[in-house]
Amino acid sequence: MNDGEFIADVRRMMNDHWRAELGYTVPNPIVYPWLWLWDSCFHSLVWAALTDDRALTEMHAVFGAQRSSGFLPHINYGRGSETFLGLWGVSSSSTITQPPLYGHVLRKLAERGYDVRPLLPLATTAMRRLFEVRLAPCGLLRIFHPWESGIDDGVRWERWQGYGWTSSDWHETKLRLVRALRVSEGEAIGSSEFEVCPAGFNALAAWNALELVALTGDQELESAASSLIKAIDRLWIPELLTWGDGLPDGSLSSAVRTLDALLVTLVTEDGDSAHQALDTASARDAFNMPFGPAGVDVRETSYSPSDYHRGSSWPQLTFLMWLGARRWNRQGVASELAAHLAEGASVSGLAEYWDPRNGHGLGARPHAWAGLAIVPLAELAECSLYP
Repeated sequence: MNDGEFIADVRRMMNDHWRAELGYTVPNPIVYPWLWLWDSCFHSLVWAALTDDRALTEMHAVFGAQRSSGFLPHINYGRGSETFLGLWGVSSSSTITQPPLYGHVLRKLAERGYDVRPLLPLATTAMRRLFEVRLAPCGLLRIFHPWESGIDDGVRWERWQGYGWTSSDWHETKLRLVRALRVSEGEAIGSSEFEVCPAGFNALAAWNALELVALTGDQELESAASSLIKAIDRLWIPELLTWGDGLPDGSLSSAVRTLDALLVTLVTEDGDSAHQALDTASARDAFNMPFGPAGVDVRETSYSPSDYHRGSSWPQLTFLMWLGARRWNRQGVASELAAHLAEGASVSGLAEYWDPRNGHGLGARPHAWAGLAIVPLAELAECSLYP
C-alpha cells in the first residue's frame, strides 16, 4: 500500500469514528464509544495532519467535562450519562485523569494558525490543578490508578499484580483500585492502595506544561515543570539504561525496562542518558522489532509480545518516541520509528496495538490513534505539524 492509499484509509476511519453531535472522535465505535482524554489529543493531531478543522473541535470537546477546580477526567461519557455511576460514584465522567497531552496539541494547532486562545485558560487551570493535587514529597507527580498512566496492565505494576499475571485477575484488581480511590467533588485526590510516580507520566506532564508555557508565558508553571524535570532525572538507572518509577517517599517502585519510561527523552536535561535511552530503543536485542518497538524490553522475563501492555507495540508510544528522537536530533532513529509505525499500523489494519514481531493486529480494530502514523508522512509531504 502506498502512502496516498494509507492516508485515505486513515481519513475514512476518522470520518467513520467522528461523532458530529458530540464533537469528538470515538477511538472505536464498539469497544471505546466515548471520549478518552489522551486519545482525543492524539485524534486532534491526526485531524490536523489531514488539514481538517475538526482538529480544533476535538480539543474543545476534551475540556467538556472539566471540573470547576480545573480537574480533567480521563473519560467523558456524555452529558447526563449514568452508565458508570456505580463505578465512579459520579455521572457523565470518571474521577481519574490521563497524561495531559493537551499542551503539546494546543501548541501545534497554534503553529498551524488555529485560534486556541479560548482553550488556554482551561488548559492552564487543568495543568495547575495536576501539580497542586498530585505533587508528592519526592518532587514527582503521583497517579492514583494504573489507568491514569495509559499503560493499564503494564509490567511496572507487578507488585500490585500478584504472582503470575493474568488479564482477568488484574481486571479485578483494577476495579478494587477504583474502590480504593479517595474522591472529593468528583476528583480523585488520593488512594489507600496505589500511589506511584511513574517516569513516563511525569515526563509527559512536564513536557506538556512547557509546551503550554510556550503559548502563555506562565512563569510559575514553567518553574514547576523545570523542578519536575530535575526530579525525573534522578530516576535514571545507569546499569539498566532506563528511568525507574518512584514512590511518593522517594524510594524506587519499579525498574522494569519498558518503552513508556523512555519517554523521558522528551524532557530530560541529561544528554548522555537521553542518547543511551534512544540507543536502547533502537537496539535489536532490546526494544527494536520489525513492526515497531516492543512495549517491554525483550530481555525482561515479563516480555510477552501478544499480550495487552506486556510487550506489544502501541502506536501512541512509538509516535511519542519519534518526537523524543527528533528532540535529540537522532534522525536515523526517528526515521526508523516512523517507518515501523506506518508499517505496523498498515499491516495490523489500524489496530489499537499489535505484535511487534509480525504486525498482527490486537485489541480494537480499527482504532483512531493508529492514525498517528500519518503525522510523520504528512511532514514528508510538507504539510506537517513538525516543521
